[in-house]
Amino acid sequence: MIRSYRLSSGSTSGGAGASGATATTTTEIIGRVLAVGVIYNGSPPASTDVTVATVAAVGSPAITLVGLTNANSDVWVYPAAALTTSAAAAVTYDATNEIYVGQPIAGEVSLTVAQANDDDSVDICLVVDEG
Repeated sequence: MIRSYRLSSGSTSGGAGASGATATTTTEIIGRVLAVGVIYNGSPPASTDVTVATVAAVGSPAITLVGLTNANSDVWVYPAAALTTSAAAAVTYDATNEIYVGQPIAGEVSLTVAQANDDDSVDICLVVDEG
């Protein structure tokens, strides 16, 4: 089943060009991330950074799904992971080109905004295949 999750950073604070905010989902998300929509609210400067990542847990390092640097335009991002063998070697279809799939995740997701202006915010729509 395809499901969407929405998360807002809340209002940023900290001064012009230095404001930030962080929010984390309240539930664990399990599936393959197909897309992440990023919407900027207010008047964020071109210096704004947005990071969407899983929250590290025991036995599960954090995975960065979106890393936008010096950006302030709404965008859709399609995170992908290269398939690997059990020995961490790339799986290819012609010995050269890697095969990619939606990034698998299992855990909470955080949204971090940095270098914005006061009272800006960012909303995300995380589209996940839970099948």
